Amino acid sequence: MRHRTRALGAALAAATVLVGAGCKDSGGGVAATATTTTVTTSDRSTTTLGATSTTGTPAPVPDPATRGEDFDRVFREILGFETWVFEHPDVKELDIIYTGDANIRPKVQGFLQNLVDKGWHYDDEGPVVHSVAVERRIDPLNVLLKVETSHGPQRVLDGGGKLVEQSAGWPRRREQYLLKQGDDGRWRIQNYANNGAV
Repeated sequence: MRHRTRALGAALAAATVLVGAGCKDSGGGVAATATTTTVTTSDRSTTTLGATSTTGTPAPVPDPATRGEDFDRVFREILGFETWVFEHPDVKELDIIYTGDANIRPKVQGFLQNLVDKGWHYDDEGPVVHSVAVERRIDPLNVLLKVETSHGPQRVLDGGGKLVEQSAGWPRRREQYLLKQGDDGRWRIQNYANNGAV
């Protein structure tokens, strides 16, 4: 099994255009830039999105704060929850942060299922969010974000805590996320595009 970066990279490279979003249009969006933040989760003992987990104890599912108009916070909560899901693989939890027809969901779901089947999980510091800005507010229920992220070393462990894979992660890159607001008020990933290195 390839590590998450390669698996997602292949899926995301194919999704270079956000459907109906006008990816390259800056659209006069209001920038919401923030300082560099690391989204941290761990099976060892780490607080993530208000939930603490310890090895050997079932981790409570976090409730990410993905409602409202603070898209910097919303995006960081989405990414933090995604990191948590890779450390506690469970395909059904993707419903919290992905729409049912998100362009990359099939690849992410397949990758997570592979982790579940092997009893593996991620155990690393997660991605670093360098900046988040609103590129375009398409309509009240759809917003296009431009984001820069990077990722340090990635580690995959088996059920006994033994390292089974390790990779270098990825250097700083530009990404676009089309978020869609659901009937429950949560923003979810609808489409994704990786626009290459910064």
